Amino acid sequence: MNTHTRTRPAHRWPFYAMTLILVLAAYLRIHDLNAQGLWGDEGWSLWLARGDSARDVIMLMVDDHHGPEWQLMLRGWEALVGGSVVALRYLPVLFSVTSVALLYRLGRALFNPAAGVWAALAFTLMDKHVVLTQEVRHYAIVFFFMITIALFYVRWRERPTRANALGYVLFSVLGVYLHYYCTLVNLAIGLHALITLRDRQQWTRFIIHNTAIVAAFAPWLMVAIMQYIQTPVDDTVLTTLGWPFDRKTLDIMSVDMLGTPVALNGLLLLVGTVGPFFNVPGPMRRIPRPRRMASTLLVALWFALPIVISVAFHKRYPLLTDRNIAFILPAAALLIGFGLTAFERFGRAWIIVLIVVNGLGTTSSFFLKPPWREMAADIAANYPAGEPVLLDVEGAHGALWYQLKLALPDENPDTILAKPVEHADKVVSLYDYRKRYGYFFLPNVKAWIDQTDGLWMPYWGDEFKKHDVIDLLALEGFVRTGTLTYHHHDSTIYAHRYDRLSSLETPLAVFSTPDKSAAVELCKIALPDHAAPGANASIQLWWHADTPPPVDYSVSVFLLDESGQLRAQHDGFPANGSAPTSQWTPDRFIFDGHVLALPGSLPPGTYTVGVKLYTWWDGVVLPTTGGADYVTAGTITITG
Repeated sequence: MNTHTRTRPAHRWPFYAMTLILVLAAYLRIHDLNAQGLWGDEGWSLWLARGDSARDVIMLMVDDHHGPEWQLMLRGWEALVGGSVVALRYLPVLFSVTSVALLYRLGRALFNPAAGVWAALAFTLMDKHVVLTQEVRHYAIVFFFMITIALFYVRWRERPTRANALGYVLFSVLGVYLHYYCTLVNLAIGLHALITLRDRQQWTRFIIHNTAIVAAFAPWLMVAIMQYIQTPVDDTVLTTLGWPFDRKTLDIMSVDMLGTPVALNGLLLLVGTVGPFFNVPGPMRRIPRPRRMASTLLVALWFALPIVISVAFHKRYPLLTDRNIAFILPAAALLIGFGLTAFERFGRAWIIVLIVVNGLGTTSSFFLKPPWREMAADIAANYPAGEPVLLDVEGAHGALWYQLKLALPDENPDTILAKPVEHADKVVSLYDYRKRYGYFFLPNVKAWIDQTDGLWMPYWGDEFKKHDVIDLLALEGFVRTGTLTYHHHDSTIYAHRYDRLSSLETPLAVFSTPDKSAAVELCKIALPDHAAPGANASIQLWWHADTPPPVDYSVSVFLLDESGQLRAQHDGFPANGSAPTSQWTPDRFIFDGHVLALPGSLPPGTYTVGVKLYTWWDGVVLPTTGGADYVTAGTITITG
């Protein structure tokens, strides 16, 4: 009789558990992936990825403080999937989910399968990991490389094959070109080898492997040194970009990294660190003492080094940040997973349930991003074609620049990251111009101003301190005709509308009140030449009144076909309700944008755009001085 050896079901549970964990990891990272627009750091990733060749991108990164690998990866991904924000964010998502699987393999190699599974679960539920994954940034990819480097090192220690050695060297080189902090896992490995590696032949090979890593980084080494030497660091930079080393920072970062309550994961992490010294009741005790001590030492060094390095140099460079400290997350998850194996089955099950419920039911790390996407959409809806947009939003310029390039109707999304051509991009970063042109900053801005009668100027800052471009616009005869207001935390962000006064002084039409006491001047109209059925047609109006009308009039912008039938309409108070006519002043010109939602069934042809004023409560129309009920603003050709 033939007998077959059956695999015990218990040996298969890690596979099923990891399948569920990976599904959960993917869901948590994809859910709300596009809920917010880009923020400043994501904008920098894209700003530094511009160029028509790898050389263009690398030359831009010379002046940054990272290696060029992330930008090159980003350009390749953008060429593959397109430039939408959500598509770009899928790159770190893929690496993040893969990192969860690799962390299981690392935990299994260091400790046992159970430790690997619970480490992967802890890593999956870490809010900080999710937050960093849902950005067009490289942090999730750094996690991937750090885990892979450690995994190849552990495998090489067990089986010193060429494949494991090559994997260790290759991913170490890729890691350092990706982010300099990635070398901290190599430093932890070096210290670990110094303490635990006894075989002289292995030591020789280990030195050769790390020499190869240094040699591969040598072409960029001087660039990296110059990046840090030439980075201007003063008290303002340290306090703006870095965090102080105090109790408040400790409290914030502990919650940010370990979740709330900190004691839950914090105590498990502590058990995972000190548990190997004791005879614990769980499966941890079945791991040979030398192995669990050596494995815990490696992970503890990995956990400690980002903290030690960031704190030690935080007064010289702004290294003490939540994102640099976040490189402890894989190590923290490993220690938490290993700590869970210190408990017997019943107690461990209850703790795991508590971790899952708490992880899914609480949010310990969340980043509210500035409203650049919303601002870009509003400007695009009120944008006369061909005008420049001057961005004066400090270091956040890259995020708003990219969002505008996606939103503006006359921009080509396929060429956003092409090599910039001098004075060709109508979305102008004043932050970049200030750095690039220095004393010649204002003349270069004036070159843009001289080409236009109107522009949008997003502004973030204090006008009492930063008003050089605002003063230049006034000198060049521009007046502020409108402002869009946004709020981010405790600060206010503006999108100012400026128009040349001389282009508004001759009215196109005048609407007169019944008693002739006030006259409303329609000074200027801008509308597109063409539009497609189902699209939005943006119509811009400019108003003025020497004497404010006694009541608040509504503005109606409408579309008529050749037979005079109404086909589309938008009504509202001027400037989306922010400039009611009764509050106008003689020295003020009013920018007023309207968007006509064109029906999808609109047949091709030429359509007339009309504008009228009326009182909303009774529908009485304010006639023009010529007695007409409305003004013909122009025509739009609807294409098929």
